[in-house]
Amino acid sequence: MNNLAPIALFVYNRPQHTRQCLEALAANPLAKDSVLHIFSDGPKKYASTSDLDSIGQVRQIIAEKAWCGTVFIHNHQENKGLFRSLVDGINHVLADSEQVIIVEDDIITSPRFLEFCNESLYKYHDDSSVWLISGYMFPLDHSIKLPPTFFLPTLSCWGWCTWKRAWNNFNPDAASMLKTIDENGFRFNFDLHNAYPYYEMLEQRALGKNQSWDICWYASFFLGKGLCLYPGQTLADNIGMDGSGTHWTGTGWKSRIIDTISDQPFMFPEKIAANLSVQRQLETMLRSEFNPGILTRILRKLKLSN
Repeated sequence: MNNLAPIALFVYNRPQHTRQCLEALAANPLAKDSVLHIFSDGPKKYASTSDLDSIGQVRQIIAEKAWCGTVFIHNHQENKGLFRSLVDGINHVLADSEQVIIVEDDIITSPRFLEFCNESLYKYHDDSSVWLISGYMFPLDHSIKLPPTFFLPTLSCWGWCTWKRAWNNFNPDAASMLKTIDENGFRFNFDLHNAYPYYEMLEQRALGKNQSWDICWYASFFLGKGLCLYPGQTLADNIGMDGSGTHWTGTGWKSRIIDTISDQPFMFPEKIAANLSVQRQLETMLRSEFNPGILTRILRKLKLSN
């Protein structure tokens, strides 16, 4: 496969996760022919000895061998934070490329992840309605058979890829996008029909209360009426929801081991449009997980206030 997309990997202070991430990435057959940029964020101003040691361990791991065909390591001396580190890193790679594959240190990938990303990037390169490709698929009801691939009007950034033409629409100004959503009455649709609190996340970002770059990416995607391609069977998973993360300390969904990926050629949708059936299934799942009923919310608030 020619013109493989470069990979941008973002790491910080989790050596065990970083090693698992790199080992999984290196197990992709296309890794040996791929260019990998590793962006290692620096220590915070008053970093503890433990944090400094963890960052040092991460930097030893990323430098210990050629995890892909060509590896460029970018060690930041200062702490950029998640938002600036990731946005600057993607911009750096896209300065010399039309496409990029993005992985964070808590993402493990299937051996066919790079194949899926590169095939999809090539296929939809010139279709402006497709903004990105997700390697991850949400854990919907396993009794429901999903199509091999499909489009959704929402995105996932747990192992994904995009083009410069789409990323050029990234808007870091959460406040301005919040205003647009309010003025046009978009909140219900922005929250996937009240299935997930994206609006609240964007509010928090506008107030500077979180480091979420991906909520700004989703808002840009939503306002641009973008589509995201998903695999029916996940090709990536998040192992970082174990309390080890700087920006995520919950336990989240149980990790799914990726060991039964088909070796059949990837099949793509016949038309470029959101799969409404899968979208409804996703909204039902998210609503049950993240938007509980009023009684549950009242009980949670009472518990927090005690």
